[in-house]
Amino acid sequence: MKLLQYPADCHKKNWESIQRMCAVCGIELEQTNDRNRLERCDYDILWLPMFWLSPDEVPNCKVIMGPHHFTFPTGDVCGTPNLTWSSRCIYTCLSPWVRDLYHEFT
Repeated sequence: MKLLQYPADCHKKNWESIQRMCAVCGIELEQTNDRNRLERCDYDILWLPMFWLSPDEVPNCKVIMGPHHFTFPTGDVCGTPNLTWSSRCIYTCLSPWVRDLYHEFT
């Protein structure tokens, strides 16, 4: 199994955590700043810590979004929720405060 991070930039503590999690789970970890690298579908999980990408552009993998960007679950910013993404996409948040704020909109 392989996790690809795009772009290859995030908070130092998040990078250290993802490295440890991958090592414990036996997951190969790769970072890239090359947008074209996303087209080679040889990874199982795509981590987008600070960049929004439509999951439709990477249909054959699971997607972890965040925590360095924030979207509200409804309204003009996000539009109508896409239920086809819910089985393979997850949004991470850093604190109970962000989680509680998010739940106010759902």
